[in-house]
Amino acid sequence: MRPNMMIEKIRAGHTVVGLANMYPASGIIEGMCRGWDFVWIDGQHGEMSIDACLHAVQAAAATGIETCLLYTSDAADERSSVDL
Repeated sequence: MRPNMMIEKIRAGHTVVGLANMYPASGIIEGMCRGWDFVWIDGQHGEMSIDACLHAVQAAAATGIETCLLYTSDAADERSSVDL
């Protein structure tokens, strides 16, 4: 498993910058997120299903940026934050 560069930068006292994505199109991440430290994938407030969130996480990994994922299950109104 590769080190989480976002956490390493934070621990070193550096500022990290990222983008938020609420739309289910992983191409947005591939096209816009290069050079940023992280992408926040919002599966709660946007239009993203769990499958779309998975594709977004995979696109971020392929782009080489860290992810912060917020997803709410349809089955229950429980909020969960997942670091993938």
